[in-house]
Amino acid sequence: MHLAVALLLLLPLGSARASDLDALLQRGPVAHVETRPDGSLERIVAYADTPAPPDRVWACLTAFDTYTEWMPGVARVKETRREGGLVEHDWVLAVPGPNVRFSTRFHLDPPTRTIRGSATSKNLGGSTWSWRLEARPGGGTRIVRTSRSTGITDNWLLEMLGEHKDLLDLGINLASPVVEVEAVRERCR
Repeated sequence: MHLAVALLLLLPLGSARASDLDALLQRGPVAHVETRPDGSLERIVAYADTPAPPDRVWACLTAFDTYTEWMPGVARVKETRREGGLVEHDWVLAVPGPNVRFSTRFHLDPPTRTIRGSATSKNLGGSTWSWRLEARPGGGTRIVRTSRSTGITDNWLLEMLGEHKDLLDLGINLASPVVEVEAVRERCR
């Protein structure tokens, strides 16, 4: 997959006008970084627009069994439970070194086109993710991905980097949701 453009929006989101975000999204995915008062990473919100209608994008996002075909890094996904809007999975992500294995619980809300998830295993414990799809005036969909991940922070290898760990943590945590929204955008074209 070729990532066309990824921009980092450093302005407080409330201070940016919707038209500014629209203009930036014409160039590619946009990510908004939120930090805590101590400067550590709070969450990343990534945005991308696609001409695909929301129902098509929803179908792509909720077909978890196809993620190994098109979502970068997903080596395996296995559904372990489905009950109404609740879906649980075991995942394997291919990363340098040992693959990351973890379990998730997702709550799917089709009327609002929202997926909220959290890690249910020790690996990535405390991580949460969400997807929200917004119908765009004139057609198309705005894809909104929010990520609060502990996976990088908890990595022993990064702990060895000392004071430079936070910068690498930010880079990896920033790249993941941007790559994910771009993958969804490409899949749903």
